Amino acid sequence: MKSFDAFIQKQFQMCEEPTFRTKIEEAYKFYEQDITKMLDREKGIYYAMVREKGEKMDWREEKIDFDADHLVYVKGVLSKPATRILNQSTGDISAKAIDNWIMKMKRAIQLTQLNDFYYDFPKYLQGLELTVDKLEEIKIHFSLKKKKRGNPNLKKDLTIADEARIIQYANELLRKDPDKYKAKKGATVSQLLKHDVNDRLKKDIPKISVHKVSRLLRKHYSLISE
Repeated sequence: MKSFDAFIQKQFQMCEEPTFRTKIEEAYKFYEQDITKMLDREKGIYYAMVREKGEKMDWREEKIDFDADHLVYVKGVLSKPATRILNQSTGDISAKAIDNWIMKMKRAIQLTQLNDFYYDFPKYLQGLELTVDKLEEIKIHFSLKKKKRGNPNLKKDLTIADEARIIQYANELLRKDPDKYKAKKGATVSQLLKHDVNDRLKKDIPKISVHKVSRLLRKHYSLISE
């Protein structure tokens, strides 16, 4: 990865089921010519011939498991010292930047837990949790504390759990009737989607509003886009 920020972004994008399926398919196409035994195409589990690292570059049969392999990759990145992780990141790193990374990972965890699809991919969730732990470690290591502004007695309008429910419901509406809720050219979120999400969830999330739904969905869909 060019930066740790890109590593965070990749994991976050995968909390959307279509993106996760795309990554499984990309891995399959990479190994397609060398697959020897298919175990579960949907989960990305099969045997394939791979080249061993070294001078001889000999071929050997290896089990490919997308979920397990992704966790190995995540652990590899997280094993680097905090200083190296921050040095690989683009731009100046601040407490706010790390807080944003943590927010992304926690939101991805919430969205993953709301989708039964991810029951088959527990190691992806484990990777998200490990990343949050690493980010918290980095904050402590560098004593990075976000400056508090405004009235400390005021609570955040929407919790991460609230945001996850809003995104989940918006995704459900888009899947069920994409033509009805599709955004017009040049827009990220349709007016109808904003209002229907707000109307459906306002009893469960008292502090919700069309403006907050719009801001959240526009930010989320821009983050998950490739």
